[in-house]
Amino acid sequence: MFKDKLKELRKSKGLTQKQLAEQLNITTGALANYECGSRQPRTRDDWVSIANYFNVSVDYLMDNQKQDYRLLELLQESYNLSDNTIQMINNLITLSPCQQATLSDIINHLAKR
Repeated sequence: MFKDKLKELRKSKGLTQKQLAEQLNITTGALANYECGSRQPRTRDDWVSIANYFNVSVDYLMDNQKQDYRLLELLQESYNLSDNTIQMINNLITLSPCQQATLSDIINHLAKR
């Protein structure tokens, strides 16, 4: 569940609720509500902000896809990827298949130059 994942991710970074709330630019109360399960982020931007902060996908936060988080960690360590590259991968994961195809076309076009 989201509440458990958020708490686990926060603790893995050694952050208090207050510190994470400041990083995410939300109130400590809102974060406490997320972690106790009485509330979830309301907008897509809120979900994306949390996912990007922890370098996980929105799908991971919303579903039970722990492998996304671990896979990205493994990729980052194995290939020495920057945080920016991991964030781009997270953003790619959240795109629709149509958007992914469009982005692939753009990348292929740029690679031919």
